[in-house]
Amino acid sequence: NGSMYQVVGTLELNFDGHQNYTNYYRELDLEQAVFTTTYQLDGVTYKREVFASQPDQVIVVRLTADKLGKLSFAAGLNGTLQKTAAALDSHTLEMTGLSGSHEGISGQVKFNARARIINKGGTVAADS
Repeated sequence: NGSMYQVVGTLELNFDGHQNYTNYYRELDLEQAVFTTTYQLDGVTYKREVFASQPDQVIVVRLTADKLGKLSFAAGLNGTLQKTAAALDSHTLEMTGLSGSHEGISGQVKFNARARIINKGGTVAADS
């Protein structure tokens, strides 16, 4: 990547069977600094809320469904600067890498990005 500012990677969330949603709505609340997405599928309303805290070095994604047992997804980390990606345990994904070259200078910034899954009810499992 030729830019001084580089994306570490992408947190991918895959909601199997959610292709035929309805009532899709997105909102950015500038006062609360929260990005919200809602949609409906099979009588269930799904909601995704996202905010970032620079002092805490964290991006939070809160996923909810208005009916019990209806929220299921697969999560993964990847990116072009990635060297390794693995599940450290059933609740933690880790991706390591090295920044890309810029103006002929090889990347020198090592990074370690982690995604922590905190569930309220239900189960969490990890695989390759």
